[in-house]
Amino acid sequence: MSIRLKTMLGVALIEALLLTILITFTLSYLESTNYDGLQKRAQTTIALFATMVKNPVLAYDLASIDSAATLMMSNQDIVYVAVENPHGKLLTFKGNRDLYDAYHTINDQDFSHLQPIYTANDVIEVSGTLFGTVFIGFDLSYLEQQLAHARKWTLLIVLGEMGLVALFSYLLGNALTRRLTELKTATDQITFGNREVLLEIQGHDEISRVAHSFQQMVQSLRHSEATMRDYQHQLEQWNLELEDKVNQRTETLLAKNQQLEEMNTKLTLMKDKLVETEKMISIGTLAAGFAHEINNPNGALKSHLQLLQQDFNQLKIGFEQIDILLSGSDFQDKLSQTKNALYLEESFSGIEESLKDALHCVDRIKTIVDKVQRCQAEPTPHDSSWVSPLSLVEQAIQICGLREWVVWKEQTLYPPLIYCYSNDFVTTLSAILNNAYQAYASDDPMIRIELSLRHDHQQLEIEVRDFGRGMSIEEKQHAFDPFFTTHDVGKGVGLGLTEAYSSIKKYDGDIQLFSELGQGTRVLITLPLAPNKP
Repeated sequence: MSIRLKTMLGVALIEALLLTILITFTLSYLESTNYDGLQKRAQTTIALFATMVKNPVLAYDLASIDSAATLMMSNQDIVYVAVENPHGKLLTFKGNRDLYDAYHTINDQDFSHLQPIYTANDVIEVSGTLFGTVFIGFDLSYLEQQLAHARKWTLLIVLGEMGLVALFSYLLGNALTRRLTELKTATDQITFGNREVLLEIQGHDEISRVAHSFQQMVQSLRHSEATMRDYQHQLEQWNLELEDKVNQRTETLLAKNQQLEEMNTKLTLMKDKLVETEKMISIGTLAAGFAHEINNPNGALKSHLQLLQQDFNQLKIGFEQIDILLSGSDFQDKLSQTKNALYLEESFSGIEESLKDALHCVDRIKTIVDKVQRCQAEPTPHDSSWVSPLSLVEQAIQICGLREWVVWKEQTLYPPLIYCYSNDFVTTLSAILNNAYQAYASDDPMIRIELSLRHDHQQLEIEVRDFGRGMSIEEKQHAFDPFFTTHDVGKGVGLGLTEAYSSIKKYDGDIQLFSELGQGTRVLITLPLAPNKP
């Protein structure tokens, strides 16, 4: 999965989660407040109507009751008005009788085809004696139509925003990876022998500098090959001249021929060494350039994630403030029910974990880039101190979580101190231990890692041995190369031994690799007991 696609998916997922929570809560709150307002208005209206018809009901004045009902029906959102005596007999009725019957029917008859209504009722009583009951039905069609409108427009806004986010993420990812793809294509052409590669260098950023260094490397390769051809041509000319004088100067010819062979060997060795040196310099330059280029968007992504985390914390505080403000009111229970129904607490927890995971991934990218840059870094005096190698090994075992598989074969309880940067050394040992563990199959029940710590008067040796798959001769030749790995995808990036080699060399030490395919691997670290202090 490319960096561009990961950026798009991550931003889209976070955006979708936040919009879903925000819009769900907003629509729920809008619906709740509208229905609460309708309920209050209905109670006020029914109380007013009960007061209007109280005296006519007591006097059994049907004309006045009918007139009051007609007056109430003048409101557009009232669909029926009814007044019943204590025995359930209608004294008057105005409006849609089907809706009234639907409200009073308790059988299984289907009334789903009728318009939605809200029915309010109140009793007319004097001194505890019931004289009648009034009913008013309120039309909910307009309210539900407005709520449906709000849901529709909210959905359109969400889809539009998601589309804009996807477009922006795609454009940003494409801009970041386009020139990297051009560099990769040019590198592939060089690999297949094309020395006429020409990169278009634009701007003055890190990728431009890498491209410039790459172009210089190509020119150096062309010059080296031209020089080699010139030397070969010169040798051929000398051979022709020697052949003309073969009869007269046989001994001289043999001597010169021997000299030419030696010169040819030296030239070949010089050419191989020059190509290898330029390759390593170019790889180092490319790695440094890539590190700078990745650090910029990675830093921006981390800043945005931190801002998003701050905004999310503010949102949680806002919910807590709403709970405090609504404490003791009728809305608190409804808000709690809404939050439970929408699983807001679980959603908040999920978002918080997603943000933590995203920040962890950003830090992991930064760690990998730092490893690439650290491979060529020199130790600083204030970083180093005299430490016990045994404690460093124990720290590495603890960090890797390999305590149950590590077995001490040789151990010195009180080894001499070594002068190094402890974090750097623990990282080196952790990388070697992880490689030893990953050399076994995931379902191998016989995982075993042997450790040895021994010393004499001049040097200290730390040995890590596993009995996993081992390495072939070709794999051993590239074991310390950057980004080379024999493990499956997802089990490291191939910088462990590279970083370990660089770290050990900083302290005038040595690291050796002994391995046979199918017989396991043994890593031997040798450190002088009295190194030069940085």
